[in-house]
Amino acid sequence: MLVLISPAALSILSDAFKLNWRSLADIGQTYGAISAVVSAVALAGVAVSLILQGRALLIAREQTARTFHNELLKLSMDDEVLIRCWGTHPDSPLYFHKQHIYINIIFSHWEALFEIGMLDEMGLRHGLARELFPAEAPRTFWEEHGSDRIRSRRKMSKRRKRVVEIVDEEYRKAIASGPPLVAALPNQESAKQNRISSRQVANATILGVVLVAGAVGGLKILRKLLSLFGSSHFR
Repeated sequence: MLVLISPAALSILSDAFKLNWRSLADIGQTYGAISAVVSAVALAGVAVSLILQGRALLIAREQTARTFHNELLKLSMDDEVLIRCWGTHPDSPLYFHKQHIYINIIFSHWEALFEIGMLDEMGLRHGLARELFPAEAPRTFWEEHGSDRIRSRRKMSKRRKRVVEIVDEEYRKAIASGPPLVAALPNQESAKQNRISSRQVANATILGVVLVAGAVGGLKILRKLLSLFGSSHFR
C-alpha cells in the first residue's frame, strides 16, 4: 500500500513544501551508488561466511572421525586379542602395542590443536623435544610410521603438512643428540627381573649355607669316628 500511494504522497509533499524533485533525484542517485557498494560488501561478507562455515564443518567432520578412531584404539589397548586385529608386529609384547597406540593418540591430538590454532609451532617443538622424544618409545614409533606420514603429505592440509615436518625435524634432532633417556621397557618388567635376580641370590645363599653346614657336620662326624676307633694316625 505504501508503494501504491507513494506517488500521490510525494506530489502532496511537493506542493506543500515546494520541493525541487530534480535536486532530490540527484541526491537519491548518489545514495543509490553508495547502496550498491554496501550491497557488494554485504555479498562478499556472506561469501566469506559460507567459506568459514564450510571449513568449520570440514574440521568438525574430521574431528569426529579422529574421535571415533581414538575410541577404537582405546578399546584395543586393554585387550590383547583386539590388539592383534591391527596386524602390526604380532610377535611383539603387549606393552609395545600399547605404547604405539598411546603415542599415536598424542600425535593426533597435537596435530588437531595445531590445525585449529590452539597450539603454535614453538609449543609443538617444546612438547616434542622435552616430553616425547627423550623417550625410546616415541622414537621407535616415528621410525616405523614417520615415513608413511611424510609420503601422504600431498593429501593433507597446509598446517598438517607443517606438523609432519616439525615432528620429523625434532625426531632427527633427538637421534643426533644421543640415546634416549627413558627406556621403552615398562617398570613392571624391570621389577619382575629384579625379583627374579633377588630370588636367585637368595637361593644361592641358602644353598651355600646348607653346603657349609653339611661340611661342618660331616667333619664332626668324621672326628667322632676317628676317636672311636682310637686311630692316632688320623688325628
